[in-house]
Amino acid sequence: MKAIIIFPYGRSGSDLLQSLFDNHKEISQFPGVFFWTKFYQKIRFENNIQRIADIFVNDYKIFFDSRLNKIERHEQLGEKKNSFYQVNNELFKNNFIALFKDKILNKKNIFFNLHLAYSLSCGESIEKKKIIVINLHHLELYKDFEDINHEVILTIRNPMAALSSSAKGWFGYKSGKHTSPWQCYYFINRVFRIFKILIEKKISFHVVKLESLHLESQKTLKNLSKTIGINYDQSLLRSSYHGKKWWGDSLSIKYLDGLNPYFKNNIDYNYFYKKDIILIKHYLHIIFINFDYEKEELRKNIYLIHLIKLLPLKIELLFLKKEIKSFNLKNIIFFFFYWFKRVKIMKEDVYKDLNLPKDVTKL
Repeated sequence: MKAIIIFPYGRSGSDLLQSLFDNHKEISQFPGVFFWTKFYQKIRFENNIQRIADIFVNDYKIFFDSRLNKIERHEQLGEKKNSFYQVNNELFKNNFIALFKDKILNKKNIFFNLHLAYSLSCGESIEKKKIIVINLHHLELYKDFEDINHEVILTIRNPMAALSSSAKGWFGYKSGKHTSPWQCYYFINRVFRIFKILIEKKISFHVVKLESLHLESQKTLKNLSKTIGINYDQSLLRSSYHGKKWWGDSLSIKYLDGLNPYFKNNIDYNYFYKKDIILIKHYLHIIFINFDYEKEELRKNIYLIHLIKLLPLKIELLFLKKEIKSFNLKNIIFFFFYWFKRVKIMKEDVYKDLNLPKDVTKL
């Protein structure tokens, strides 16, 4: 058995992909993001299996009563958007403890048994389970997997769409209450550096384009199934959690109806100055070309590029404006710190001598 860790390239369909894995007989997963690293650090010195189960149930109440998971809209599942799911946490605890019969209490067994116990508690058979899927979401939390056989799936989309969608989603969620200069830098840094970081870690990772997932769904999912070692099943074409139709998270504002054969990236250019577009396409030209977002590299004055990258991006200024309106002096000061860090990550050699993988649709 191995684990598949999903990371997103901005808002690029990582949750959608996880929802497609729902109900596959060979896959075990939790219905949402699981911060394994944070959880493991909390229980790493715990020798009591019951105690580990108790901590998990307490930390992840949303997995046991989806009405608590409003940000992912798991309280609005089903065709009529009025369904939810519940899992008996005492049954989960009993299953988790039972799975440790004749097994050593170590990191690897804790990770796998948490997932298998959850599947059992949902009435699933674990006999055919081959893959544990974990939506880790944050590359910064990619730790404590050394003893766990795993591969990575990176979901991507056009970098312009990834950035504008991320900014738009968080500005729209609770009127931008949770935005910050750090968050703005986080969006940009992920788009600019995630490929480099994953390649340098020398791990096996696969790329799934959101555009291909929608427009060439069957081919993409058949290729992905073969790549990660599961049988293709028609259930992969349905977006759900606990078998109940999922309509996308609340950051999307509108309800999303699963895979869309008419999908088109809606890049909101209100989040970019013209110079920003030139910068992003220049420094990420390999991404644009390798994944067919552009046919050829833009020819621009290098000296001018290096000069205009010192100016704030429109996204950065929008985040700053939010902090000024809130009179958040601390975040206003931090704006300049993260502005400086953003300038540093815009380099000519970001992907120098690195071989980017193809998206699975083209394998």
